[in-house]
Amino acid sequence: EDEGLRRIRISVAEGAEIDEVHFYDAVIRSRLGQTQQALDALERAVELGYPVKLIANDPRFANIKAEQRFVDLVDK
Repeated sequence: EDEGLRRIRISVAEGAEIDEVHFYDAVIRSRLGQTQQALDALERAVELGYPVKLIANDPRFANIKAEQRFVDLVDK
């Protein structure tokens, strides 16, 4: 298992209500090609208050920006 993914799983478990934890979970999962999990994490980050504007402009999500769920999320 990828070390970054292992660490973020621990962080998500320990910081389940922290928006930035879910945001970085999305970054790692996006880089690993885990699109649906990345989108799940982004949706949770936004629910917890992470700014949509920062997600929309983040180049680390270039590979998932065409996904309808991503488009819907940043159009809120």
